Amino acid sequence: MAQPVVDRVAVSPSRPVLAVVPRPAPSLTLHEPDVRGVEHRPATSAELLVAAAQADVIRLAFSVVVPGVTALTEWVDLAVQAIAAAGRGRDGVTLLLDLDVVLAPDARTARRKRAELEYLDALSGLTWSPGDTRVVTTAESLRAELHELAERVGVDGLVLHPLTGGERVERELRDLLG
Repeated sequence: MAQPVVDRVAVSPSRPVLAVVPRPAPSLTLHEPDVRGVEHRPATSAELLVAAAQADVIRLAFSVVVPGVTALTEWVDLAVQAIAAAGRGRDGVTLLLDLDVVLAPDARTARRKRAELEYLDALSGLTWSPGDTRVVTTAESLRAELHELAERVGVDGLVLHPLTGGERVERELRDLLG
């Protein structure tokens, strides 16, 4: 599988979204989004099977159903098997992961922010830990961590959701990934 790289950055007016989508060339460039075809965001394994048979883009996210990297890897494997069972080529379907991101100015602050978010998760009473699935890192480590995660779970690309910082972090992410 080709290593995911930045192909386009999209910003949603309701919530900032930076899309990291695969492209065949190894260079990193930024373009406005030009997503065509059917996009599906399955919430259950049954919906994932339907998406594998019909969608051009399948957007995955961590949740109660997919609470961690191991579960996400299993979902990606299920999607790949279902795509093949539907008689479709794997290269005809793009698998993307929606991912919450927090950028910190240094490693110490990143550790502190991660601990704060984990504390808030514990207070929330959720049955899964979103803190285990967020990327809380520094600008220097961001690209490597994103590539490692995408490769580890087998997705073609990432859609980044900055949790803090608004437009400033959006611009910083664009600069870092551009």
